[in-house]
Amino acid sequence: KVSTNITYNNLDGMNKRISFKGQVNQRFNLNSLDERRRKESNSLVEYDLATTYGENHIFDSDVDFSASLSTSRRRFFSFDADIQRINFTFNKTFSSSFSASLRPQFETIRQFDATSELDEGTFQIGSLTPGFTLDFRNNRINPTAGSWFNMSVEVANPALLSQKTEDLTIDYYKFITRNRFYIPFSGGTAAMSLAAGLEENLADADEGYIPNIKVFRLNGVDIVRGFEDDEINRLPNGEDISTERIDEKAYMAVVKIEPRVFLSDTTMLGVFYDAGR
Repeated sequence: KVSTNITYNNLDGMNKRISFKGQVNQRFNLNSLDERRRKESNSLVEYDLATTYGENHIFDSDVDFSASLSTSRRRFFSFDADIQRINFTFNKTFSSSFSASLRPQFETIRQFDATSELDEGTFQIGSLTPGFTLDFRNNRINPTAGSWFNMSVEVANPALLSQKTEDLTIDYYKFITRNRFYIPFSGGTAAMSLAAGLEENLADADEGYIPNIKVFRLNGVDIVRGFEDDEINRLPNGEDISTERIDEKAYMAVVKIEPRVFLSDTTMLGVFYDAGR
């Protein structure tokens, strides 16, 4: 993996900033791909290139603004994808503990080398995502007490420039809430996390479904530690979630509990329990 990040701050002396972030990587272990792709797939170079512009108090208001343009090639469990994306984010801080955001986004996604014919092709997704955050932690870097709450709803439909063709109509919502709690005890703190999500296809089942790239998988910030991607993302019937066409509803839930003991000012010992579905 090779990556770089270049940032220019305080453009025109007005606290505007522009940055470029680039990353190129190649996998030598294909265990995170499905069985067919592990056996048949060639090694593919992945990349992620993004340029971001940001400005605080845009037009002398209390709203912070950022815009991002990116292109990437990524490997997913059952397909590979080329993704082009542009989004704009408006964020307003109302108090030390409450902030809200609004993000319009437009994506074109070309999926290839897919195990399922359903995942082959090009998808166009236009969406709008409002969200808010409540932050009551005593320290944002290493909290020992308090709580943090975040909630967002991604809405995608043809009115927001999502795809509407004879073969596919993209019309769905995706609700996610992530919450963290820190309960102090003598010598340490108990850190707990609860994440949950619900998404639903709003198009007729014979006309549309949720593109696989937007279907919940327990990875990234929602990873269940101790499990590989192909272990934790199975349905009750044993099949991977990627094998299903989601034309109704899907959900996810993750619970994490981690008691932490402070051995010194710079050393902490933790034990964790994770569960998810």
